[in-house]
Amino acid sequence: MTDACPVSVRGRVFPSHKAAAKALGVKRGALASALYRRGHCDTVGLPPSATRMGNTNAPANETVLFGHRFRSRLSASKALGVNRKTIRLVAEGKASQACREIVYSALMRHLAKEEGR
Repeated sequence: MTDACPVSVRGRVFPSHKAAAKALGVKRGALASALYRRGHCDTVGLPPSATRMGNTNAPANETVLFGHRFRSRLSASKALGVNRKTIRLVAEGKASQACREIVYSALMRHLAKEEGR
């Protein structure tokens, strides 16, 4: 079996799978697998963080904390400077009084800062 089928990887065309694999530092099977699974080889040879972009199509779940709405728990966590687990517990009503006070004071600081803009 000949391996002379041209392959394109990130806009660069290689004369064969063997040449592409050698240039990218991967095995020919990685190219074949990518073509079979995704229909392209653009992610072959990249680090895992570059190929895993997350599910950007998933809708954000709106979070309400003490009557103030946030797009998601992550956005609330970033805006208030409180970890996501604490935000989740408060939003679900399962947090201790101390956790609720921490989130409430962070929310008041956030609102004051937004008002000052």
